[in-house]
Amino acid sequence: MAALFSIGVDVGGTNTDAVVLQGDRVVSWSKQVTTPDVTTGVARAVRAVLAQVKDRNLQGTITRVNIGTTHFVNALVQRRDLVPVSVVRLCGTASRALPPFCDFPQDLKKVVCGSYHLVNGGLQFDGQEISSLEEEELRTCIRTIWEEGGRNVVIVGIFSPIAPQAQEEKVADLFRAEFPEVSLTLSHRVGQIGLLERENAAVLNECLKPLCHRTVEAFRQALNALGLTCPFYLTQNDGTLISAEQTLEFPVRTFASGPTNSMRGAAFLSDVEDAVVIDIGGTTSDVGCLMGGFPRHASTRVKVAGVSTNFRMPDVLSIGLGGGSIVRQMDGADRNETESTVQVGPTSTGYGLVREGLVFGGATLTATDVAVAAGLADLGDPGHVTSLDRVLVRQAVDRIHQMVEEAIDQVKLSGEDQPILLVGGGTILVDGKRNISGASSVQKPQHYQVANAVGAALGQVSGTVDRVVNLAQTTRDQAISRAKADAARQAVAAGAVDSSVEITEVSEVPLAYVPSNVTKVTVKAVGTLKDRHTGAGTDLADIGSTGTMATEQQMAEEDGNGFAGTRHYKSLSFPTFCTPAVAPPPPAPPPASPAGHLPTLQETEPQIHPETGEWVLSRWDVECLAVGVGILGCGGGGSPTLGRLQILRAMDEGRKIRIIAPERLGTTPALTGPVAAVAQMGAPTIWIEKLFSGTETQDALQCVKDLYAAGCSNGQLPNIEGYISLLSTLTSSSLYCDDHRIESSGKQESPGGYSFEVKQGDGVTYLDDYRPAQTDSDRQTDAQTDADGDVPEIVAVLSMEIGGQNSMEPLVVGAALDLPVVDADGMGRAFPELQMFTPLIYGCETCPAAVADDKGQRAALLQADSPKHLENHFRAVCVEMGCMAGVVFNLLTASEVRSTCILYSQSRAWRLGHTVLRAYKNGISPIQAVLQQENGRLLATGKVSFGCPEDHHQRVCPRGSEDRGVGGFPGETLKIDFQNENLVARFLSDNKVVACVPDLITIVDADSGTPIATEEQRYGLRVAVLVLPAPLLLCTPEALQVVGPQAFGYPEDVIYSPVGEYTCNKPVPPKPHGLLDGDVRPAV
Repeated sequence: MAALFSIGVDVGGTNTDAVVLQGDRVVSWSKQVTTPDVTTGVARAVRAVLAQVKDRNLQGTITRVNIGTTHFVNALVQRRDLVPVSVVRLCGTASRALPPFCDFPQDLKKVVCGSYHLVNGGLQFDGQEISSLEEEELRTCIRTIWEEGGRNVVIVGIFSPIAPQAQEEKVADLFRAEFPEVSLTLSHRVGQIGLLERENAAVLNECLKPLCHRTVEAFRQALNALGLTCPFYLTQNDGTLISAEQTLEFPVRTFASGPTNSMRGAAFLSDVEDAVVIDIGGTTSDVGCLMGGFPRHASTRVKVAGVSTNFRMPDVLSIGLGGGSIVRQMDGADRNETESTVQVGPTSTGYGLVREGLVFGGATLTATDVAVAAGLADLGDPGHVTSLDRVLVRQAVDRIHQMVEEAIDQVKLSGEDQPILLVGGGTILVDGKRNISGASSVQKPQHYQVANAVGAALGQVSGTVDRVVNLAQTTRDQAISRAKADAARQAVAAGAVDSSVEITEVSEVPLAYVPSNVTKVTVKAVGTLKDRHTGAGTDLADIGSTGTMATEQQMAEEDGNGFAGTRHYKSLSFPTFCTPAVAPPPPAPPPASPAGHLPTLQETEPQIHPETGEWVLSRWDVECLAVGVGILGCGGGGSPTLGRLQILRAMDEGRKIRIIAPERLGTTPALTGPVAAVAQMGAPTIWIEKLFSGTETQDALQCVKDLYAAGCSNGQLPNIEGYISLLSTLTSSSLYCDDHRIESSGKQESPGGYSFEVKQGDGVTYLDDYRPAQTDSDRQTDAQTDADGDVPEIVAVLSMEIGGQNSMEPLVVGAALDLPVVDADGMGRAFPELQMFTPLIYGCETCPAAVADDKGQRAALLQADSPKHLENHFRAVCVEMGCMAGVVFNLLTASEVRSTCILYSQSRAWRLGHTVLRAYKNGISPIQAVLQQENGRLLATGKVSFGCPEDHHQRVCPRGSEDRGVGGFPGETLKIDFQNENLVARFLSDNKVVACVPDLITIVDADSGTPIATEEQRYGLRVAVLVLPAPLLLCTPEALQVVGPQAFGYPEDVIYSPVGEYTCNKPVPPKPHGLLDGDVRPAV
């Protein structure tokens, strides 16, 4: 049987590497300069390795060529070669507050935003329709897009990943039937749960398709010119292959192939499948974890070219260490034998190393020069570095060693030592004779210089399933088995040998606040590619035999750039991460970054209106609040990202967002009246997929006002029969009558429309859907009634809880209704249940209250035996509404706000966010800055390493060796119990509780200090666990009965002990003259 060969190519910013593999053996390899047109460099690299094979008279068949390239992501970064895209979102009444392109950078949006269309459709989390598709509406939409010149279209449906055939596929069929030439991307094929991120990924995919067609065709022609007629593939973000034909449909799957190829190549060359891989290049080092031979993938959002996405990307840490890193003696350094005073990187000569480095005759001291001076490498002319100060050299080597150890620690999943694999030409910087902290072993495998090309040459394909499963409708084992089978089928469809398919990843994430054990399931299957399944290979004997392989001179002549030939670096005294040839343009900036990156806005001081004392928010204030409320959320309340986007959009529309001190209530006629506490309730994981209609909370607020108008007050109905007579039958002219209304089982239909029925049960009196008819004359009468004062006119809104998304909701509502937001809230943090609202704890009335959904259904509560009964009823209603609803309680008086709410909580959030952002900007530890600001305590710094999917009330965060002495518990493991919000923290060694509710246990990024919500937690995240003092209103005996540890089922021996004294923040919006700063407390 003839020998089978495969070719792997990896296109980097500086070099294009190529290898020929025969089984598990590297037959030949080469490095060539990356050319601006990419394909010329690829052709040269492939020609070079083929020439080596021919020189050795090897016989056999080239079965495939695999290429890894950053060409497409670089086009996004540089905003070039992109086409406009039209987005059709199947959403019905949901998600309309955040339309497509709402979080794109403006410069990119101008290029790729063709149009967007919000149409009927969309699914709930359980697969039920939000609304049905309307074929005529869709056909009109299709014709409009086509007539306006749209040829590239994205179709995205809410919760489409759980049932793509239900709607996205049907709409695609309609498009193709109307206009067969249309190019389509269906969102469920490129992203996971998370509507905006999946939609964004689909847009990026579609806008790249024309460029992708040109590039793939250029690759094909270049390979054909070399005589290679075998199939060729591109490498994907997950380390597997995608055919050239499939790449035409999914260019985004190739974005992060560079780091992935290096890690896969390292595993292959070393025969180690679980390890930390360090790929050191000319400018940066990429560090990541191998799990089962594949890179661990990031499970949080990542930004690509400034756009948040959620397709699968490798979880790679990049640091500024490479062969071209510039070495500097720090100013004022004390040249002693114990203290390092040398800085290595992050600035770098990059591809200019061979001109600027000392050993190559330049004048810049680089890490390569240090390696040569230390005897770690033999490059260039060592005589140029013999005069370097030996202390400087030693300190630089020490600093490089330290940087490598710190990077390893940041990506490791546990505190145990792990195997380390060093690859890339820059590995000459690492002293192989020294021990590396955290390493159980260190390998530099043969052919480490071209591990990236080796990884590209490997032949595996994959299939992935990501869906939400209701385990009330099936068993866990059945759900997992179906997901595994579907993933395996996808791998086989991609070209895998059926018998080779293995399941490499299974994850389950229970959804908080959703009953019936609803879980998000992700499964990945990988199999070996059938080498000939798409066509015949190319016999080595045929290459060059008929003049098909161009000569180097011919290629140079065709290029017209005077390139006079290539050399193989392994025979030269040059580092393998650079080239002595003319360098290409600088590589594009890193295309991917964590989506939780810190803002780069210019810092501004709060703007206070000189006459009203209102604090008018700026964009900087919004960024500060988004960070601060995330910290105060204690993992719950939902990520503030969606609210932040709504607020910024309102600002772009010219709306003002104003915050007032609670003491200003009642001081002017405009501020004399009741205050409404508003929030969203439901499951944060549902929010990120379904988004907000923008009307839920406003409808709930209107419902409460309507109940007041109907005579409901203090939880009582003065005359039920008379009240029923006020509930008019809906007519076609009703403000709230539309095609998307829900019919509830508690509602009876009359010939004229709907009638209403007051119901009682389970400790509550309620209406399933209260939407009184309002004609134009009715609305005028109501407006006059409000003006006359018979129905209280709401003068302000405030947060039910100052944690996460719910802290942003009153700002959104205030902007929409032109109402100020009171600098106060009802929880001082986030809590999981409604009865934990402090005005209810301290005796304020619960009713009337209401919840409303995106369709306008308004469930009203007229009376509740207790706040807990209110929670139970509204929670059940919210689930029926799709686990997402706006909620408003009984209105509060000014005195109730000042005596029963947590004061200055918006100010506290702002100051927290401001502290984090300023500290990070100034190079100060954000963690220490927060602790100083809040009188808090650091419990642990380490990595999230365990979370039990069957019991989502546990999360474990181990302390690593780097945390010696922090908190006095070195090497401990911390367990955090949570119910979406973090409740109790204890060290496992003695099961001692070190913090509990109501104190604020919050998890933040260990480096940036940015908060990490519960739904964003994942294995391997390096975090800091902080505990901050709770406001005094949460610490009284009355409050502890509702928000203390026993309220969450903990035994009496779990005793709340305050972590420290709560310090009342100085309010940002000023109080009226004559009032002193200080927290107003109730007489309790």
